[in-house]
Amino acid sequence: MTTTLSMPQRLYKKTNETAKTMGVSQRKLIILAVQKYVEVYEKTNTQKDFEEAYSNYIPDKKVLNSGIARVRELLKNDAW
Repeated sequence: MTTTLSMPQRLYKKTNETAKTMGVSQRKLIILAVQKYVEVYEKTNTQKDFEEAYSNYIPDKKVLNSGIARVRELLKNDAW
């Protein structure tokens, strides 16, 4: 299904940058984000629980990047 999405320019730019960093298209990133959002929403019992779960969420690139680096280090010798 196709849909049109409007978003603030700043968010659009951030989405584009993040998608490039992840090596996926903007479309794929948005799909992944919505899937995760819906997954979390469905796991909560009420809207209030959902809002509390995300109220203190502030993405931290340093933490994210260090986690990615650690996973790469752990998997560097694994044969895929």
